[in-house]
Amino acid sequence: MKKVFGYLAIAALVTAVACGNGDAEKEKARLDSLRQDSVKQVEQAEMEKAAAAAQAQADSLKKVHEADSMKAAADAAAKAEADAAAAKKTPAKKAPAKKEEAKVEEKKVNKGRSGATGVKK
Repeated sequence: MKKVFGYLAIAALVTAVACGNGDAEKEKARLDSLRQDSVKQVEQAEMEKAAAAAQAQADSLKKVHEADSMKAAADAAAKAEADAAAAKKTPAKKAPAKKEEAKVEEKKVNKGRSGATGVKK
């Protein structure tokens, strides 16, 4: 009988140990869940912060590009105005008058004839 009571005592002890820690394990599982949730929140916040920084950088680059293109357009407009003003200041070359053309042609013709007649000037 002593052996039976010994076995029963050991079985009761094993059963108590196996079933007695249920609350501690539940508490440990709850703490692990809270820890994982807080880690996820921190990671999410870091991802949002990185995305906001990337968006801010993209917006900044876009503004710089727009400013450059606006400056280039303003420079082109200023150059066009300067070219137009320069074109107005310099008068266009006029074609020589018909009388002047006739005199030039006459001189050419007379020059060629003077050698043919033998008359020296």
